[in-house]
Parts: sequence; C-alpha cells; structure tokens
Amino acid sequence: MAKRSTIGENPLDVVSQGTPLDAVVPDLATPRPGRPQELAPEVKERLEKMESGLRAAVADATQLRGWMASLKEEAARATTAAVQQKDELVRLSGEVNRLNGELAGLRGEMEQLRAAARSPSDIPWWMGGRKK
Repeated sequence: MAKRSTIGENPLDVVSQGTPLDAVVPDLATPRPGRPQELAPEVKERLEKMESGLRAAVADATQLRGWMASLKEEAARATTAAVQQKDELVRLSGEVNRLNGELAGLRGEMEQLRAAARSPSDIPWWMGGRKK
C-alpha cells in the first residue's frame, strides 16, 4: 500500500470556480461591475453632515444623562425632606391634640370656678337683686 504525503496540503482547500452557487451568492471579494468604488461628493457631504448631527445628538444625550442624574438626586433629597415633614406633622398633630385635651380640662375647671363664685349678690339689680 502506497502512502501519500498530505502534509501542507488540504484537499478541502481547493477552490472550485464556476459553481452554480456563484450565481446565487456572488463572491463579495471581487468588485462587481457597475458599482462605484468611490462615493459621489454630494453623498460624502451628506454623510458628513449626518455624522456631525449624530455626534451632536450623542453629546446632547450625554448632557441630558448628567442632568437626569442630578435631578434624580434632587428628587431623592425632596422625598427625604417630605418624609421628615410628614413625621414632623404627625408629631405636631399629636401635640395639638394633647393641648386641646388640656384646654378642654381647663375650660371645665373655669366653669366650675364660675359656678362656685356665683352668689345671689352677683345678680344685677334689674334681675331682681337688690343693692346693699
């Protein structure tokens, strides 16, 4: 049996030309006829304008992201302040309720003192009381 040397040669690397596949999928490495290699100057100019507009839009988006981050921080601070204000409001509401209770007790005491301080001489003379 004879031995063949296959070192350095791969039989699968052979490129066959003129296969039916080339009609469906052309070789993209070779330039096609009728396709310009260079772009027209007006197309290049328009492409440059679009690229500069894209760069400007990216810069604006970056700036907006920075503003958005600072606004998020400000919103977080405002939320924290709102929570603190709400806690303070709850505390003050409790204080007001406590003071209203004390005031009601003082009013009751005042009415008791007024009732105890009334005597027949406190009635004016036109209501049937006589001056002495």
